Amino acid sequence: RVDITELARGTGFSRPYFHYLFKKATGMSPLEFLNRKRLHEVEHLLVHTDMRIAEIAQKYSYTDQFHLSHVFKNRYGVSPLEYRRSEHCRILA
Repeated sequence: RVDITELARGTGFSRPYFHYLFKKATGMSPLEFLNRKRLHEVEHLLVHTDMRIAEIAQKYSYTDQFHLSHVFKNRYGVSPLEYRRSEHCRILA
């Protein structure tokens, strides 16, 4: 798992200044960016694999499948299972 403090240290900036520069450049905080990236990777696995949702949750360091489902539904408006079963998902596969 990526640590924002280590990222900042690796760039030679303090954590607050790194956060400021990152947000200025991308429009989102480093944490928001990483969370979106993780969800995008979860979305990819839902479309292109038959991995169980619990396995995907574990792979991306979510507490459990219920936590992943909650976060995913907040972002995409449907649960991971509903997303996997959706027409959108079948078109992408």
